[in-house]
Amino acid sequence: LLGGSAVWNRLFRREIFQKLRFPKNRTNDDEFVALRAYALCQKVVYLPDVTYFYRIRPESITTSAVSRRTLDQIKNAKENMDFIKKKFPDLFPCAEGRYYSALIYVTYLASKAKKTKEVVQIRKELHRELALVKQRVFRNPYVSWKHKIVSIFL
Repeated sequence: LLGGSAVWNRLFRREIFQKLRFPKNRTNDDEFVALRAYALCQKVVYLPDVTYFYRIRPESITTSAVSRRTLDQIKNAKENMDFIKKKFPDLFPCAEGRYYSALIYVTYLASKAKKTKEVVQIRKELHRELALVKQRVFRNPYVSWKHKIVSIFL
């Protein structure tokens, strides 16, 4: 929950994905899927070894310009927060912190993006959302101080 949940650096039993599918037409979809996959697992093992080389390409989704699709990161974090609230309520403050961090991060990306009509609209939506939760951001122990400070300037 705290560091994000990619699936490119994890192995799951095939049976997990007989019950679970990636959402269609959504970026950052592993954030949505990984959490649900963990909930279906009987056992999770962590290996600290580096076994994957991650290459970022300039034309990848990760490095592309801010657009409506960038908001999927917030949508996934919000849906994960709702999932956690129902299935694992003790973890809710952590999931809520992850949502706030995603909101702050995407708002920061939008603030640095080239000003287009779409980006201006996205910024307005993000600022409205951030204004609604700003006080809770500062009370949540799972939001890093870095994100809290950045949220002041956003």
